[in-house]
Amino acid sequence: MLVLQLAVLVTAVYAFVHAALQRPDAYTAAEKLTKPVWLVILGLIGAYATFVVFAWRDHDEYEIPADEVARLDRANLAARRNLVTAAGGA
Repeated sequence: MLVLQLAVLVTAVYAFVHAALQRPDAYTAAEKLTKPVWLVILGLIGAYATFVVFAWRDHDEYEIPADEVARLDRANLAARRNLVTAAGGA
């Protein structure tokens, strides 16, 4: 799926750059929409394609066991207590 999404994104970027490089009178001579309108349409398609590519990509989730979290919490608490003691606190 990622390959297809990236292909759509690359195609949209290519279409935008190609449209930007064409002469403005070529659009109206072919009785099509004007150049700025096509650039807006292609820009919106490119923005949507970018959103789709990055919104639906898979993320790996990391699971940390509860005993590991407890061990880290105890170590951090001990380190904070040592700092307070070294600073002359309670």
